[in-house]
Amino acid sequence: MNLIFENNGGYVPVRAHDDDAGYDLSCANDIELNAGKVTVVDTCVRILIPHGYVGLVLPRSGLSASGVIVATGVIDAGYTGHIKVAMSVLSGQRAFNKGSRIAQLVVLPLANLSLKDGSVLAHKSQRGCQGCGSSGV
Repeated sequence: MNLIFENNGGYVPVRAHDDDAGYDLSCANDIELNAGKVTVVDTCVRILIPHGYVGLVLPRSGLSASGVIVATGVIDAGYTGHIKVAMSVLSGQRAFNKGSRIAQLVVLPLANLSLKDGSVLAHKSQRGCQGCGSSGV
């Protein structure tokens, strides 16, 4: 299956290696991130996510390791606007030049599930209601 994309002054999303899960997304303009402030960055690229799939905007690991935060974004099938990336930095400032790779787009199939009213707690599982930190830190 092919993804249809439209470049509106941005950069074509690319995978650095054939086995990469994500397509690198680049900023369409110079940007500056400041700690404590979320900046929404336009890629000026449109990608048509096929029916039955979802696009996830995710961080690039190298940027995460340097303190750059990318909020996970969901791109539903049928959305035709520009892909935008919500970003911040843990401390100080960080500048990116036009064309810098800032995030990645991973496209995954969706399970076709329906919600059914019922008792979740009646289902016995090993984990049960134990949540954050219950399996150790």
